[in-house]
Amino acid sequence: MRYTFLFGLLMVAAAINPQSSKAACVNCQIQSREASADVKGKFVYRISCIDDASGDEINSLITAGSDEEALQQMLAAKC
Repeated sequence: MRYTFLFGLLMVAAAINPQSSKAACVNCQIQSREASADVKGKFVYRISCIDDASGDEINSLITAGSDEEALQQMLAAKC
């Protein structure tokens, strides 16, 4: 009975405290940069990031005017 109660309490605690679904990425690198066909004067960046929590690789396409702007957009979106 005692272990059943503790197991139930653990399950309730796990349900109340769900993990964040947003990725937290700090390690992002630009993989490629090509001129945008849609927006004149901008580039399409392929950016690869590693999710700190799971270790998954996240690849995204970002349209920006510079390398710094592309990385800022990626970090603002939290991958």
